[in-house]
Amino acid sequence: MFDVRVFLDIGRILGLVTALVYVQPALACGWWGDGESDDLLRALTVRADGTIAREEDSDREPPEAMIRIGDRFRTGSGGLRDLPMAVYWYRAAAQRSFAPGQYNLAMMYEQGLGVAQNYDQAAQWYRRAAEQGDVHAQHHLGELYQQGRGVPLDAVKAAYWFLRAAEQGHSDVFATVAGLYWEGNGVPRDELLARVWWRLAADHGDASVLGDMRAAGTRLGPEAVARVQELVDEWKRRWH
Repeated sequence: MFDVRVFLDIGRILGLVTALVYVQPALACGWWGDGESDDLLRALTVRADGTIAREEDSDREPPEAMIRIGDRFRTGSGGLRDLPMAVYWYRAAAQRSFAPGQYNLAMMYEQGLGVAQNYDQAAQWYRRAAEQGDVHAQHHLGELYQQGRGVPLDAVKAAYWFLRAAEQGHSDVFATVAGLYWEGNGVPRDELLARVWWRLAADHGDASVLGDMRAAGTRLGPEAVARVQELVDEWKRRWH
């Protein structure tokens, strides 16, 4: 996954915006494309209303660039805050089957930013990104199934998407997965696997799970404790 940062400069006379686009690997969580370092890629010419000045450029622009333009309108960087225009650009990237664009567009629908809040639409766009392997979309889609927003309440499907994200190393869901295994919520109850995911969450800096681990007690024998460590090490090897 790559991130593209767009710097917009509105021309006072011509009404043009020059967007300098930068590429860098994306960080975890939040909006796709936020918080990255800059690496100059190219410049775009965009009208003050947010559309590309040269129509022939519209279909050729990388979807990463579209997201970065959308980010500028969403955050108001440079005084350009326009949430419907952010939706416009995220949708342009999403319609090119670009998973990060689908994820950001889903976030707009889930939060009601620039569009009427619509959990059905959020779920649809999260699903498209999740099916392409986007861990953040998988995480959000799992939450929608867990809460019954935009999709039927379904513990099994919620667990499925949480696990898909966790198995790719998305540490934000490790504690959630541990809780699912401990409670047998959407998955068969498995005390050993609960401890595996708690350990992984703790190893990734989630101190909140320490209380859960202590509450679980020390009922595992030496062989089971060794098996937990073996599985923890195996997951870490996969992600590296």
